[in-house]
Amino acid sequence: MGADRESARSEFEQVIELEIRLANATVPESERHDTGSNYLQLSLRDLKTEVPGILWDDYLRAFLGSDLRETEPIVVYTMPFLKRLGHIMSSTDKRVLWNYAMWRMVMKVTPHLTQEYQSRSHEFQTVLVGVQSRRKRWSLCIESTNKRLGMAVGALFIRDNFNHESKATALEMIHTLREAFSELLEENEWMDDETRAVAREKANAMNEKIGYPDMLTSPELLALEYENVTDDCGGRLFGQYLPLHGV
Repeated sequence: MGADRESARSEFEQVIELEIRLANATVPESERHDTGSNYLQLSLRDLKTEVPGILWDDYLRAFLGSDLRETEPIVVYTMPFLKRLGHIMSSTDKRVLWNYAMWRMVMKVTPHLTQEYQSRSHEFQTVLVGVQSRRKRWSLCIESTNKRLGMAVGALFIRDNFNHESKATALEMIHTLREAFSELLEENEWMDDETRAVAREKANAMNEKIGYPDMLTSPELLALEYENVTDDCGGRLFGQYLPLHGV
């Protein structure tokens, strides 16, 4: 990208060292599954006190587009990692942080760059994680479209590949089962009134999700889902990609 090769090598070694520190600070995967023990709710003020190494006001403003009150409740997971991250960020030279951010951005946009960049990226992934074959372009395009326009893609799929009568049949079966369950609740003798009331409330609160959302069969509702989607870049994919990812 125009940098002197030796300088780039030296600075990138510092980026690698930073990535190693971040990896070592990460909570082991085996400890991430217990969301209950990792869950912590605290105010923005307390979060800034606990993790002063991160500019939370600037970060949240950039992410949310507005300022938050000091008393705003914030939910975080794995606070130990955030504390270590804050220490790493405050003790790392800003140039290294900028180089790291640039590296992550390059890795993010590489699939949408020219063939030369994609080939280099594939070589890197082969060495890093042992990737042997490159995904076809059409596969990447479908995945990207499905991630960002999932409802529209889903509507096209069910139009020709889903038996709509089966959804109605499944809903009818669920309603019948719920009615039968309610009747059994009234007839059983081992359950006290309080427990029976709670069970009835749970049964009535069940939300059926069969097959697909109803909006997929309604062009009007589907249009509302994407009413704020615009093409401000004349159909250029890369021009749309950058603002969508905050680049």
